[in-house]
Amino acid sequence: MKKSIFILAALLTTTFANAQITLERSLPVEDATADIPPYLPCSFINYIQKVNKTYSELYVPSELPCPFYFKITANENDRIQNITFINPNDFSIYKTLDLSGYNLGRLFYESIFAISYNVFAVDKIALIIKEESTYDFLIIDEDGVVLQRIHNYVSNGQKMGVLVIEKMNDQWKLIVPTKDNNGDRATVDIYSFPGDGSVPQAAQAVSTPSSPKRSARKIARDGQVLVQTDNNTYTLTGAEVK
Repeated sequence: MKKSIFILAALLTTTFANAQITLERSLPVEDATADIPPYLPCSFINYIQKVNKTYSELYVPSELPCPFYFKITANENDRIQNITFINPNDFSIYKTLDLSGYNLGRLFYESIFAISYNVFAVDKIALIIKEESTYDFLIIDEDGVVLQRIHNYVSNGQKMGVLVIEKMNDQWKLIVPTKDNNGDRATVDIYSFPGDGSVPQAAQAVSTPSSPKRSARKIARDGQVLVQTDNNTYTLTGAEVK
């Protein structure tokens, strides 16, 4: 028994000794105009808004699911032009969303407030942005469709305050305090989102190549019907013909 324990301990020691940190990829930066490096996980945006209240008007205490990387492209004035979502498995482009028509600000953390998958829209990426000209929040999906406009009431130049996204009883909610024309508290609007936040395996591997299909054809040989593939020949019962 003791000998078995010693052997197991030696195997474990060898396993941990051989474990290494591996550089998976080294990806080039094609566009250096944006103020944020590419290929960050979408949860980075949610994290920035969660911990940095100086820039945030939207609080996300729960972790919004979004299994993609992203990169932002800006124009010569550092205005955000588009956001590209990238598959985590093979780093292929999943979708690029044009944001040039939304009058976003110069800083990404003042323009993009949350990114989700299967929360704001069913089985789609969607994000919350803020227009610089109106201060309104827009929820838009990966196809550029505006799902909801939320008026960000401003009184005497003061921004309204915090919006909250939270998961309540397995359903995602958006809580929006509002003000009336005098700047007084008016209502608290509660929105429910259609998605449940689940991330199916297909979404995690959107562009994972499928296994190559082998070509097969039927042939007649010596009075038999055989199935011929690229590498072998089989009878109809599955036996390999030598």
